[in-house]
Amino acid sequence: MTENMNKLNLSLLQLSTVAKEYYQGCIGKQHLGMEKYVATDGENTMFVKSDYEPGDGEAVYYIKATFKGLHCQLYKPYSNQ
Repeated sequence: MTENMNKLNLSLLQLSTVAKEYYQGCIGKQHLGMEKYVATDGENTMFVKSDYEPGDGEAVYYIKATFKGLHCQLYKPYSNQ
């Protein structure tokens, strides 16, 4: 994402909430079954391909809209090196 921005120190659960809100804001509820990978560091969020490698403080989530709601699972965790 951007290298010079101050990263928020958010937990994976907090980052998943940010990713789900981004997905819902862009996709909405009309597209059941739509699968996307979402990368976020808490401040910046974007759709990515499955081969995206998260940077420090970033995590990638696999999100899919189902009849029961949003399915969100951690795809690639962040690394704090």
